[in-house]
Amino acid sequence: MQDFPGNVRQLENLCHWLTVMTPSQMVEIADFRRSGAKSPLRVWQLAATGVRLWAQQAAIALQRGDERIMDTLTAQFERTLIVQALQHTNGRRIEAATLLGIGRNTLTRKIQELGLDNQGE
Repeated sequence: MQDFPGNVRQLENLCHWLTVMTPSQMVEIADFRRSGAKSPLRVWQLAATGVRLWAQQAAIALQRGDERIMDTLTAQFERTLIVQALQHTNGRRIEAATLLGIGRNTLTRKIQELGLDNQGE
């Protein structure tokens, strides 16, 4: 496993950039290069794999005719980010919120909404 060479906010910004600027529905390694990112290729390959998995999950949900896909996948993504940030900061919410680029109250609200407050974070 390799660490992302930045903070969670930078990763979020990269994902947003890729979502908007990628010319096709599939994110490729070349798209990371176009983003101007200067990190090692392996990190971007891992990130591209993650993006592909989210895209596959969305495609499967669409094929099944699931509703509220955006809400479901957004909640899963937020849950993943919050859990990782809390693990990285040993449960310190203020530090996790700072890394995520959100306020402590927002983080606390999202933890409650996502049902993470009963999981020992």
